[in-house]
Amino acid sequence: MISRSRTVDIGGSRGRLTPAAAASLRRVDAELGRLTDVNSAWRDPKTQQEFRDAYLAYLDGGPWAPIALAPEDSVHCDGEAIDTDDGYNPHTVAILNRHGWFHTVYRWINGKRVLVEPWHLERDASRDQHRRDPAPAGGANTTPAEPDDPEEDDMKPTVHARQESGNDTEWTLGHPDIGKDLPVFTGTATTSNSRLTPDKSVKVFRGFMVTVDRAIFTAWARAYAKGTSEITSRTDRAGYVDIQKQLSLTAAEITPK
Repeated sequence: MISRSRTVDIGGSRGRLTPAAAASLRRVDAELGRLTDVNSAWRDPKTQQEFRDAYLAYLDGGPWAPIALAPEDSVHCDGEAIDTDDGYNPHTVAILNRHGWFHTVYRWINGKRVLVEPWHLERDASRDQHRRDPAPAGGANTTPAEPDDPEEDDMKPTVHARQESGNDTEWTLGHPDIGKDLPVFTGTATTSNSRLTPDKSVKVFRGFMVTVDRAIFTAWARAYAKGTSEITSRTDRAGYVDIQKQLSLTAAEITPK
């Protein structure tokens, strides 16, 4: 773990990294012709522990949460890791790899080594082919990024809101790994296609989970979107249920039981 004083701002409201990691990311920015997307970079121990607690709660039957190590083991707390939507784009990942940034979170599933967190990359300075190149002073032009691979896009957590009379009344977190033991949701919640978490604050379905607790939604939006105003969708009841059905079908196709 390192303190905030040993990190530097990477610009674009993207957070902080060690000076060496920040210089590497500026070289990536220059090659991309734009700022690399970064949703999370260096984390202080308190924030990392919150992620860890959420993950442990998930393992104990609570709402889905991404894998999170204890602060003393987290590369985020070392200022050498980023969470990025660019991790889903093979073209961008190849550039990141050349600059020493690599996916690290794999698990053995059905005898195969599977990348389970495409958004998480860590820096390996020894594999950075450009580590001796000078870092650009800053800024990036507006050359369009390579479009995301739509198949990889299905593995991103997504956050959705149901609106009634202009107000959010319920929220959904979608990810193919949620509720893998449950049948596909076809539009109506039943006791056979859903279950409540132990605290009864979240209902879990195949491919998504639902809450009416605004605090839980806010946590989802902070972790998987860029705040409550920039979630994946806000729709009326009919559109909202259609999204849930699609999330469930996609999960069944991507991660079969």
